[in-house]
Amino acid sequence: MKQLFSLLAFLFIFQLTKAQEFLTPLETLTGKVQVTTVDGKTVYGKLTSVSFEARGLGNFRVKDSATDEVIKFTPENVKTLQVKMTFNNRMETIEKQSMFKLLKSKGKEVSEREYITFNLVTYPEKKDKILLLQLLNPDFSSKIQVYEHKVGGKSSTSILGIETELNEATSFIIVINGVSSFVEKKKYKTDYFDKIFASCPELMAMPEKEVSFSDFAKHVSIFEKCK
Repeated sequence: MKQLFSLLAFLFIFQLTKAQEFLTPLETLTGKVQVTTVDGKTVYGKLTSVSFEARGLGNFRVKDSATDEVIKFTPENVKTLQVKMTFNNRMETIEKQSMFKLLKSKGKEVSEREYITFNLVTYPEKKDKILLLQLLNPDFSSKIQVYEHKVGGKSSTSILGIETELNEATSFIIVINGVSSFVEKKKYKTDYFDKIFASCPELMAMPEKEVSFSDFAKHVSIFEKCK
């Protein structure tokens, strides 16, 4: 009983936190879309087919709402793809999140998220590899854009046998001033934190014990506001 009370208190405290979270990567892509091409054209329509590659989104087809023409798009020709969230996407979000994370966020991602966004990104260390990657921080991305790293690995943790972080990413791809790079859990404190956030006094003043990969979204959010 004492353990249960402690866990409930722990969950309640987390519900009160205001830390920004990354969005859940989703793969059920259907329905209304907006496509912006690299040459500046915008197409509104309905997604008719889509493929996924090992590292990102592959070719897809859209039925243009203005002409009824079905247009094929390849990743290297697309600047941004926005897919309207559906009921199935909201169910997918719930399935991919732990109950702990749902409580922590108060379900806001499930109820308030409007779009799944993919942007054109150069794969780190491979300038000839162009990918369409899912943006995970659209609401705080003016300085650092954080993308899903599909082959980066996953992990999970639990408290008293209850999953607190389910299938959490162990690495991301980030873009700063147009330059892409990796951020990895195992080297976050030693190699990445100071390098990424060196220009933000608030983050640089953070005690070392508080520098954790699990708070990467919070750090990006603070950096967004840092002058």
